[in-house]
Amino acid sequence: MEQVRELWHDLDAAPAWLTAVILIVLVLGAAVATRRILARILRRTYGRRIDTIAADHGVADLARIKRQKTLVTLLESVLRYAVYGAALVVILAILAPGTASAIFGASLLVVLVGFGFQRLLADVVAGALLLFEGHFAVGDLITVHPTDVTGVVEEFSLRTTTLRTLADDRVMVTNGSLINFTRWSYGQREFRLELLARGAQVGEVIEAACASIGAAPDSLWVRPPSTRAMVQAGDDLWRMTLTAVVAPGHDVLVEQFATQLEALLGESLLGDVLVVPLHAPAYERYRAGVLVRD
Repeated sequence: MEQVRELWHDLDAAPAWLTAVILIVLVLGAAVATRRILARILRRTYGRRIDTIAADHGVADLARIKRQKTLVTLLESVLRYAVYGAALVVILAILAPGTASAIFGASLLVVLVGFGFQRLLADVVAGALLLFEGHFAVGDLITVHPTDVTGVVEEFSLRTTTLRTLADDRVMVTNGSLINFTRWSYGQREFRLELLARGAQVGEVIEAACASIGAAPDSLWVRPPSTRAMVQAGDDLWRMTLTAVVAPGHDVLVEQFATQLEALLGESLLGDVLVVPLHAPAYERYRAGVLVRD
């Protein structure tokens, strides 16, 4: 205790600028430590509770669990802004105590509003609207347009949304720029391929092409192409229907496979291979006149 008193006495005897520097360093250190401690408490308190709910209820409550995880990441963002904002106020009081501190703080606020706070406020308001309207949540797979960046929502804060791409890159997107985006309800893209060809050997050729793709150990397909139906449409004329599933952004795989089929079938193919992105259950609901929002 006596050593602390001597250290405080030496601090009083030090030059004013050195005292200010030491206090600012202490304030910043305390702010960082406080933010980390509060974030850890928040994650342990609510994160474990959400994981427990997920384990007990399974997929049925997946949407509610995603929203709760989104709220946790948002609370972490609010804590970060609150702690560092309080630290900034204390630092201003150290640099300009008394009335001068208020004048300096007001001047700094005017500068922030004039040079950047307007954009920050727009991003915060956009983030609040996205959270309130529930367009997506942590764990959803989205594609941001027009940049066409696709990734899983990893973190949602007041100002930014963090995406983890399929290449494991971390992309930060400001909430104000999330004007147009696609939320992949099923996290994948299902395609239907249809073709009309002549000759009974058509089925064997297509089956061999599908088998060669499915046998690749490092295949990029979520579900390789496979024959769904083969119907005779006339004398020695066959209509083939195939299905395939790829990850969002991997549509080029289906296009390349369609080109490969056209080259293999050659003159026996009548017309082009029709490639349509189509999720069978969703399309059946549409045909039945049922619209479902998941």
